[in-house]
Amino acid sequence: MNFENDEIKHVITNNIDYLQFKRLLKYPEINHAYVLKTHDMTFRLGTNFRHIENVKKNLKIVAETLRI
Repeated sequence: MNFENDEIKHVITNNIDYLQFKRLLKYPEINHAYVLKTHDMTFRLGTNFRHIENVKKNLKIVAETLRI
């Protein structure tokens, strides 16, 4: 599903899918993204800390993809 419209840019990569607001893209000093639940990525631990390495790996993928 593609969420792109006049206000939102939908970026699809091999690793993650994310949305960006076109108005904020006018400001190069602002780096932003709303990461979609795709590619079986999770960012939540809840009370189950045995998934912490998987969460760290997913956050690294996001940071590298967005160059932050």
